[in-house]
Amino acid sequence: MPNDKEIDSLPENFFDDSSDDKAVEEAIQSLVANPAGPSPDLDGEAWTDVLLKRPDLADKCDWGKLGGVNWSELLQAQPQFADRCAWEKLSGWDWLHLLQAQPQFADKCDWSKLTGWSWVSLLSGNPGFASHCDWSKLDGEDWSVLLGSQPQFADKCDRKALSGEDWVRLLKKQPELVGRLCDWSNLDGDGWTALLRAEPAFADKCDWTKLDGRNWSALLQVQPQFADKCDWSKLRGVDWSDLLMEQPQFADKCDWSKLRVVDWIGTGPEPGLLTVQPRFADKFDKWGEVDGYGWLFLLQAQPQFADKCDWAKLDGENWIYLLVAQPQLADRCDKWKDFTAAEWIGLLVDRPEFADRCDKWKEMSEEKDTIASWCWNALWDTQPRLVVQHAADLLHPNEWACILCGHPDLAPRFTRWNEIDSERWDDLLRAQPQFADKRPR
Repeated sequence: MPNDKEIDSLPENFFDDSSDDKAVEEAIQSLVANPAGPSPDLDGEAWTDVLLKRPDLADKCDWGKLGGVNWSELLQAQPQFADRCAWEKLSGWDWLHLLQAQPQFADKCDWSKLTGWSWVSLLSGNPGFASHCDWSKLDGEDWSVLLGSQPQFADKCDRKALSGEDWVRLLKKQPELVGRLCDWSNLDGDGWTALLRAEPAFADKCDWTKLDGRNWSALLQVQPQFADKCDWSKLRGVDWSDLLMEQPQFADKCDWSKLRVVDWIGTGPEPGLLTVQPRFADKFDKWGEVDGYGWLFLLQAQPQFADKCDWAKLDGENWIYLLVAQPQLADRCDKWKDFTAAEWIGLLVDRPEFADRCDKWKEMSEEKDTIASWCWNALWDTQPRLVVQHAADLLHPNEWACILCGHPDLAPRFTRWNEIDSERWDDLLRAQPQFADKRPR
């Protein structure tokens, strides 16, 4: 597959593997059965498939239908057709694959069509083509990959093109080249961070002034031994939060006033300092600024802060997610009557123990008539006994049929056998044939 950098230059139909095998086989049969008849109307891809299977049918081919990608594929397997090829149709990507398989066609190649990444792919396996390469097309990522397998091209490399990430990539394959080639002055803060996180031995080359607060946080999380080089004043609140989650020993360096509520609490997917390191709670003086979602994120991870919570800030949705994670906080909840039908379903799917508090079973069953029908379906699918216990009369007969497939012992609660539709009856009897006598004749 092409690298992401190549995608834009590929033909529109590159990923379209739509050649009809049946049509190709029928075309072959027709050509063999009636060699004097007209050629079938096939596209370039189909003709390629025909010739790959039956090169003896070449005289019937409409060669003009073949595009560059078709020629590349065909000549890789059937190089004898080279004298018919429209070489100008081949793109750089087509040439790459053709030359990897059939290097004898190099004299036909328009080398200017190859991109930097195409050159990397070609030279990694065929370094003999280097004399044709326009080295200026290679960017830092290209160089880091090429030199990893072909270090002999180091003298061609534009060292300034490589970023810190590129040097790290090269470091894993050719560590001696990094020390010999790296233009240290060209690395910015991100580059130094990436390099030193992977290989701290290059620290003596580093211009520490290039690192900003984000860089320092990322570096010290992995390589805390560089703390004596750090300008702590550069770190923002989010930088401190990220750092102290991993390396809490640096708390004495922290300017706590820089941390915002979001740095302390997080955003759910991204943790905050208190959700990971509750030991720093005595440094937090913004409890009153935490909103409902903030309390949700914090208490999901650290329920011991419940006594700090302003419960009025939590709405029904906040409570649903919180009770799923921390059911022991149920006595703090005063929103039971406010939960919507969908919220109740979301809660009971994971926490059926709260079913006795629910007063919206009818509304919940009516969710099946809305865009949120999957919610009700999920409830009776995951908690069938619970739904039968509390809302047996609200279940549609087809829903009952699905439940009985897995829970035949609930059959005594069901009486509407004649209302199950035919398809559901088929499913039920495949799973539970003992109910055959219940099916209407």
